Amino acid sequence: MDNSIEITLKIDGIQCASCVSAITKAVNKMDGISSFTLSAETGIAKARIYPEKLTTDTIISVINSLGYAAKKFFYEDIEESFKKEKKRLLFRLGTAGFFSMQLMVASLALYSGYFKGIDETSKLFFQIISFFLSTPVVFYCGFDFHLKAVRGIINRTITMDTLISIGTLTAYFYSIYQISIKGEVYFDTAAMIITFILAGRTIEAYVRSNISSIFKKFREFLDVETTIIDEKDGSAKKVPASKIRKGNLLVIYPFERIPADAVIEEGETEVNESLLTGESLPVKRQKGDKVFAGASNLWGKIKCRVLNDAEASYVNSIMELIKESLLQKANIQRTADKAVAFFVPLVVLCALGTLVFHYLIRDELLSAAVMSSISVLIVACPCALGLATPLAISGAISRSSKFGVLIKKPEVLEAFKDIDTIVFDKTGTLTSGKLDISDIVLEPAFSNEDKKAIRRNAASIEKNIQHPIAIAIVKAAKDEQLVPASDINYYPGLGAEGSVDGKTKIRIGNEKFLNKHSIEISEYLKNKKEDFVEEGKVCIFYAEGNVAKALMVFEDLLRDEAVNMVEKLKKGRFRTLMLTGDNKASAEAVNKKLKLDSYKAELLPEDKINIIKNEKGKGHKIIYVGDGINDTPALVEADIGIAMNEPSQFAPLSADVVLLNDKLDGILTLLELGKRTFTKIKINLFWAFFYNIIAIPFAAMGYFPPVLSAGLMSLSSVSVCLNSIRN
Repeated sequence: MDNSIEITLKIDGIQCASCVSAITKAVNKMDGISSFTLSAETGIAKARIYPEKLTTDTIISVINSLGYAAKKFFYEDIEESFKKEKKRLLFRLGTAGFFSMQLMVASLALYSGYFKGIDETSKLFFQIISFFLSTPVVFYCGFDFHLKAVRGIINRTITMDTLISIGTLTAYFYSIYQISIKGEVYFDTAAMIITFILAGRTIEAYVRSNISSIFKKFREFLDVETTIIDEKDGSAKKVPASKIRKGNLLVIYPFERIPADAVIEEGETEVNESLLTGESLPVKRQKGDKVFAGASNLWGKIKCRVLNDAEASYVNSIMELIKESLLQKANIQRTADKAVAFFVPLVVLCALGTLVFHYLIRDELLSAAVMSSISVLIVACPCALGLATPLAISGAISRSSKFGVLIKKPEVLEAFKDIDTIVFDKTGTLTSGKLDISDIVLEPAFSNEDKKAIRRNAASIEKNIQHPIAIAIVKAAKDEQLVPASDINYYPGLGAEGSVDGKTKIRIGNEKFLNKHSIEISEYLKNKKEDFVEEGKVCIFYAEGNVAKALMVFEDLLRDEAVNMVEKLKKGRFRTLMLTGDNKASAEAVNKKLKLDSYKAELLPEDKINIIKNEKGKGHKIIYVGDGINDTPALVEADIGIAMNEPSQFAPLSADVVLLNDKLDGILTLLELGKRTFTKIKINLFWAFFYNIIAIPFAAMGYFPPVLSAGLMSLSSVSVCLNSIRN
């Protein structure tokens, strides 16, 4: 019998895949660990342990001993954790920027003196100023780099931090030595490397903090006050949703959000579950039916019994799906990180080889041999490597914004090159997400002139009813002059009625509603309804008095650009799939128009995740495009999540990319931009490494003094910048 338990931790201080590797390696060595998964993006870790052998506190202690900060995971702590990290990095970047700018003034004087001459007193003055200005940058602002480099050495892993630390400390301490022998100093090189890299890390921290926003949004979504009944004395009081417990009796009034999963004990209503399930129409709920946390009560007052505490609610299960997807999503090791894995050891060996070659083989003075070795380290400093990816990505983000596309997680731009499958939600993604009247079918005895009166009368009855069909009717009659309506009644799940002009009784609703009032519907209208329903459309009847005059047909229309966008994706040899929580008929109707490769309907959020996992298991690289709460787990699970700019903001918060202009054309722009950006990154890395391949041998042979090496390093960075900003 497996008596293992699962624990979740939040670990701060993770910067890259190497950090994940070091922590995972240390934890997996512990006796009593069954499995361990860690996300570099969020710092969330999941471990399965045997409690008789291992405790949570022991795991936390081991992780903390590596220099990270681990603690038990709570949703409410995520935002605070990211906020502290952003504040810490921003302060260090500001400090580095301030001192580095002052340092550049002193360095400019020293460089001018190197080429044009400078007296020794002035030179010493500027060198000492440079020393004091660079010291806080190297040791305070760059502390994390040095600490992680030491950790990497202890855990036998090489990262960009290793190269940054070696380069900056070498330049710094060599410059101190140079002051003592009246040579040239390179304090500016050490300070600027740290400032540039800190800028990139700060941007990354702000990007990662977006993950915490989705959890915060979920908490705010359910953070409502609800009326709870004290069954001892029958009194009612308002309480926060966080105080609700299993077994409580709640009263939910019209237009209130349901705060917990519950079963109705009294009353009936219609609830809007579109954000949870993707179903575009409200659903009728009555005594004995379940209602879910996060759904909106549209009409009737209901009393319901709470089924679960908040931790076990349907919305909370969606949050758990998101957390699981973040843990299971592969940690993408960036191109530059992969390059550094072999580049750093090569540079270190080359520097040591240079020292040995000049001192032992060429029998030069130790100071000359050290200078050549230092030149190798300075010329190989990682400014160009550190800028290669961030600058290319920054340029892509700037260009994408011009097309109404917001790239929230820049690292996904590297993933676009591998995408082969685009998966769409239906309602609100391929379609507008709102019903519109697509047709009014009249009884043959009536003429088209009657359509205008039908739109006007129906809108006059429905204008104050918050139902998607009512809203569509009012929208269709926006240019009509509405007439006074009285005696208006709305019946959830059936329809509405009222009188216009004080005399004509109008009823608008389904077949059951009209039958209830003994209104006969012709076979002609019934047959028309069947045809439209098969096409995935929504139909209701319109009656005046005891006569059913018309069939009103509603449709969630395709977005204008959807057909053209899918055609272009197919030409680009991308697979196109649709996953929707909506009914099969409407899904099939959309598929007939778009001719997608495959579609599935009536899916729950967990069904979508399982399908995406299955596709990824087959080797496909997935983009998921969606909107609404029900899409958030799928957006996180996919290799790249793209969200429409919908009002609730749940999907945009959990997505990698947001289509701010709400146009699907942005997907085509992103695919092209992603490929071009990856090409630029490769070109940048080529120039960075080409420069090193050429410059390091010359520096190793003693032809490049350190000051020239520093200049060449800057030239390499400039070439990367120029390539990144070109269109």
